[in-house]
Amino acid sequence: MQELGTTKNRLRNLLRYTDELLSFNEKITFDLAREPYPHFHEFEVAGLEGVATGPDDDTWLRVHRLRETPPPEIHPDFKNWVEIGPHPSPDLPPQIKPQRCLSLAIEDISDLVEAGLLPDPGDIIRPLDASERLPERMDVILHLNNLPEFQALWRDYVDGPWTNWAEIERPRRRSIDFYNKVYQIYQRMIALGDDTPIELVCGVGVARWAIASQRVNVPVIEQLVEIELQEDGSLDVRSRQTPPQLILKVFHALELEGSKAAQRDLSEELERTFEDPEVGFSPFDKRSFEKILRACVARLSASGVYHPDILTDPQDRAVPHADSPADNRYLGDLYTAAQRGFSAGGSGATH
Repeated sequence: MQELGTTKNRLRNLLRYTDELLSFNEKITFDLAREPYPHFHEFEVAGLEGVATGPDDDTWLRVHRLRETPPPEIHPDFKNWVEIGPHPSPDLPPQIKPQRCLSLAIEDISDLVEAGLLPDPGDIIRPLDASERLPERMDVILHLNNLPEFQALWRDYVDGPWTNWAEIERPRRRSIDFYNKVYQIYQRMIALGDDTPIELVCGVGVARWAIASQRVNVPVIEQLVEIELQEDGSLDVRSRQTPPQLILKVFHALELEGSKAAQRDLSEELERTFEDPEVGFSPFDKRSFEKILRACVARLSASGVYHPDILTDPQDRAVPHADSPADNRYLGDLYTAAQRGFSAGGSGATH
C-alpha cells in the first residue's frame, strides 16, 4: 500500500510538472466576457422555459427544444393597415400605418364625410384612369388621426392580447436562442470528432478582481462536460469521466504571491473530495466545492469576499458586474461566487 501511495504521488508530481511546461505556450484568459467563444451564466438561463438544471443524478443541464408561437391574430378590420411580418418579435410591437389609400364607392365616401372621418376634401382624389365625368368610385386617403375609435381598438389589441403574448414569448425566445447556441456547439464538437479543438466546460465558482490594471473574471473550478442529443431533440449536458480541475493560472500569470502554493494544496483537497465516494463532485452539492472557493478567497487576498456570505437573498444567483459603478466596492477585493456556468472554447485556451 505504501508503494502504491508513493507511485501515485510521483505520478501526480510528474503530471503537474508536465502541465507547467505546457502552460508556457498556453493562452491565459483573464476575462471570459472578452473572449469570442460562447459562455453562459447560470442566472441568465436557469428558470427559463424548457431549461432544467440537475434534472437527474447524471445530467447537469437539460435544454428542451421549443418552438416560437405567433402573436394573437388581429381583427380583419386592421388588414392592410398593419404589417406583422414573417418573424414578429415580442420586443417590437406591431406598428399601424398613419394613413391608407382606398378605392371606395361614392356612397361610402359620402357616409365617411358625413361621419367626419374624411374632413379634408383634398383627400378625395379622382382616379387617373376614370373615363366618366363623375366616376362611381374615387380614391380616398384615410388618416389614422381622423379615426379615433379605430385607433382605440388598435391600442386595446396592443396593450391587451399582444402585450400578454409578448410577456410569455420573450423569455421563450431566450430559451430558443440558448438552445440554438448549445446545439451549434454540439454540431461543431460532433463534426470535428474525437480530435476536436473545441471543449465544453462547466465552471463552478467565478473569481472577479481588478488588480494591477487587469480585470479578472474567470471560473475557479472547471469540469469538462459533453452534450448528448436526445430523440425528442432536447440536449443533455453531462460530466465527462475526468476529475475537476482547480484553475488558478490567471493568478500565477499575475505573479500573485502564494498562488502556486494554493494551487498545489487546494488541488489535492479537490482531488480527495472527488475521490470520496460519499461526496464526489457536483455543481449542485456545496460539499464538493464550497470549501475550495472559500479557501481561494482567503489565500489569494487578505480582503477577499466569498459572495454568498454577503447576499441578502440566498436565491439570488446573479454575479455583480465589476464594470458597473454600483459594484465599485468589489474592484479592490477578490471575490468568488458559487455561480455555475458553461463555456466553449479552444483546447489551447484556459477558460
